Amino acid sequence: LPFVLLLVLLLGVAVGRWRCVPFAVGVGSVIVQTHIAYAYALAALGAAALVLAAVRRGSLRGLPWQRVLTGRTARWSYAVFVVLWSQPIVEQLLGSGEGNLSRLASGASGGGLKIGVGDATRLTAAVLLQAPWQLRSGFTTAVPRTPLTATAAGPTLVISGIHGVAVAAAIVVVVLGALVALAFVHRHDGDALLATACWLAAAGVAAGVLCVAVVTVGPVGLGQHHVRWLWPMTILVQTVGGWAVLALVARRLRAAGRLPAVAPLVAGTLVAAAVVVFAVVALPADAQPEGPTADRDAMPALRQVFGQLDVLATSSPLLFDLSNLVPFEPYSSAVMMRLQELGIEFRVSDPAMVRQLGNRRRATGRERTSIFQLEGLDAVLYDGSACRVASASALGAAATSAAAAGAAALAGRLAAGQLAVDADRLPPDDRVRYETATAGGVGPGGASLGPAAAASASRLVDDGTVARWVADGSARLSDDDRATLGLVGRWVSTAYALFANDPATCPSAAPA
Repeated sequence: LPFVLLLVLLLGVAVGRWRCVPFAVGVGSVIVQTHIAYAYALAALGAAALVLAAVRRGSLRGLPWQRVLTGRTARWSYAVFVVLWSQPIVEQLLGSGEGNLSRLASGASGGGLKIGVGDATRLTAAVLLQAPWQLRSGFTTAVPRTPLTATAAGPTLVISGIHGVAVAAAIVVVVLGALVALAFVHRHDGDALLATACWLAAAGVAAGVLCVAVVTVGPVGLGQHHVRWLWPMTILVQTVGGWAVLALVARRLRAAGRLPAVAPLVAGTLVAAAVVVFAVVALPADAQPEGPTADRDAMPALRQVFGQLDVLATSSPLLFDLSNLVPFEPYSSAVMMRLQELGIEFRVSDPAMVRQLGNRRRATGRERTSIFQLEGLDAVLYDGSACRVASASALGAAATSAAAAGAAALAGRLAAGQLAVDADRLPPDDRVRYETATAGGVGPGGASLGPAAAASASRLVDDGTVARWVADGSARLSDDDRATLGLVGRWVSTAYALFANDPATCPSAAPA
């Protein structure tokens, strides 16, 4: 939505409404600082707006440049820029090490895998074909999440599920041609504002191909966030296109004397009603399954963990060991913010995280207590010496306790050989694990297998292996046991635990 606002402001700049400039500088700065993927599109469309402004007035020659560069609007623009960019500029010039701006520049010009013109054309066409009422859900379907494919020549991007290059190029050319034709028609009819809007929309389509082509993708492949700005650009294209067609039809009908006098009032009323309807429809939250909101299922567990962190106050300052973090995990940053809210000092040793948090968070080596987090099965089955400070899952405390009890009961019955499992149907590795779990208290040579059997049985239940046996027919369980396995699966998959080494205080009954 901020990018849609920026596009409106750029249209204002393109038609010579210079008071839009400081607002465009402000909104554009916030957008680029929010996600660097917008930088290419903003640069291209900003340049297009300035070119259109120059063309509209015929030339930039003869413009009173001193007044333009020192006038009130210019001063406001400078002030907005300085306020919003002072921190990164000061950090770049005076901060230790390589500045963030130079890091961004080197990253943008690095040798990463670029999307390329062919796939950029396909992606642009895929988003352009989204109908306005599909934009919300289409945000995660028009551009499929695509991992890198390993080839003999190295990793490459193979995007499936969208039109081929030829069809996509035809779509882009048709849209571009229609916008350019409408721009000429409205210019001829004297509607400079609508003609300029068509040109800006056409520039957006061209920018969609050119700017996406130079975007680099990392080891995780292509995600929607790489080309997020294509959706607001599509809103501009579709809105301006519809506006231009309707205005053209209305103008022709008016010239033929066939447009009723109330038509403008009716049209304005319908547009206002449509705006209200779309605004109301957009009110309910619609968390996308990609990006930051993809981890919304972690919030119930985090809320429970937040209430268990007070015990760490007596162990401050803490060293937060981040060496075992799962990529893109949603917990550590939230826990850090909660520790900050509680006034519990924490520090980190990872150089990249020190850069994120600032030098005041750099570990000194004198921290008495270190903390670390585990997720999923590791959090459930941890049996090391560290103190379990906090733990939870998305199920809630009561359901988590029920799941843990159910898992323990199933594991006990499995170890006792009381579950109907057809061992002959199990894969070799699973069969070895099953035999270990059901070996009983004494193994070959009289060696005790009790702890090993119990641990193996617990892992088979907790890691979903028994549920897989049930699914493929290797095990037959009652409906109640199947329900218990489902509950255990939800518990383990959303489990989280925070541990502390040598804390001043360890909860005597930390949740398991």
